[in-house]
Amino acid sequence: MNRFDVVVVGCGRAGSAIADALAATGRRVAAVKLDHDDHADRVSLALDGLAPPQPSPIRFELLKGPAKFLSPKTLSVAGQEVEARRFVLAAGGRPRIEPGLTDLNVLSSLTALTSPPPASAVILGGGPVAAVIADRYSRAGGSVTILGRAMRFLPAEDESVADALAGRFRARGIEIHAGVVDIVTRAQDQGFSVSWPAGNDVRELKVESVVAATGLRANTDGLDLKSADVYVADDGHVVIDDELRTSNPCISAVGHITSPGCSLAMQDHHAELVAQNFQSPFYARQKLEITEPPRIVRTSPPIARVGASESEARRLFRDVVTAVAPYFDGANDASAAGVIKLVGRRRGGRLLGAHLVGAGAPELVLFFDLLVRSEIPLADVPERRHFPLPGPTDAAYRALTAWVNAAYG
Repeated sequence: MNRFDVVVVGCGRAGSAIADALAATGRRVAAVKLDHDDHADRVSLALDGLAPPQPSPIRFELLKGPAKFLSPKTLSVAGQEVEARRFVLAAGGRPRIEPGLTDLNVLSSLTALTSPPPASAVILGGGPVAAVIADRYSRAGGSVTILGRAMRFLPAEDESVADALAGRFRARGIEIHAGVVDIVTRAQDQGFSVSWPAGNDVRELKVESVVAATGLRANTDGLDLKSADVYVADDGHVVIDDELRTSNPCISAVGHITSPGCSLAMQDHHAELVAQNFQSPFYARQKLEITEPPRIVRTSPPIARVGASESEARRLFRDVVTAVAPYFDGANDASAAGVIKLVGRRRGGRLLGAHLVGAGAPELVLFFDLLVRSEIPLADVPERRHFPLPGPTDAAYRALTAWVNAAYG
């Protein structure tokens, strides 16, 4: 039986980084290459318009084949038993495709992001992946319809931000339908027929392509994590603590297997934290930051957010104050305005969250990220001379001033 200090199950972005970092310290490390373990990483890269990284020399032993746990300390890889003191689960995620669509040759989110855009498409799903695909298809001249099951478009985003982007999409001819159930998809000779209830009628569209952008699911199937004493939630993701340990303290988990919406920045944070904690005594171990890194939806215009939403903040505090200010894309064209929404506490003037949609939002959100993490009182920030005109910095000044006025009059 092969014995290692650490075995990493999955060779995606986070898994490869951990294996390489630990192997560099002289530990005997193996990484298991699984089918589709980098699928979610490739979706994330495609969403951000990034090319997959070039292969680099590896310093760990690479194992290939299906893997499953035989016990908390033993893993079977292609029938070969492997034993390790510590394991890291980094098996990634894969598209969640509704039953009945798998045999219809609909496009997955990855295929949709990396293939030429069709002339017409229905996109199943109303989240950030669906929004990015719809945006790209529309800018290429295609006819696009979004069908989401949730009761509103982009349900994970602040409603003000989601409504602003939806308005921009509709102005470009993108149809958006929320709360849609009982969707029927049929393959035809030259495309698809998609129908769904619309009031007392049934709406039907004939399109060239159908895209299943209904999210990702964790790659936990087949690993037999029960034999490893690892708890898996009902939706399939691995439950972790603030040090990324599973219910078995000798097994950690990182990336999409812990949260199918894990961003590239969060995956890198996971990898750094696990690699560091494996080398540190218990009193020097690092914990996950409470505030997640900024999250970006690269539509046109883009969305950016950091910190808590209004509903999340109100569950924790009773003195939450919000303010919404217009975000102009350069010139003061009200028809092209996005928004900035700030969520903070009246007591202490602390910023809890910021939500933006507009050109330059991915860059501007870093400023608000610093305010969230530094806990600087917002009343001390908005001095006109520090915010150049015109542009995104002026929008930040307007939002901060609006929040201070709402909080303190």
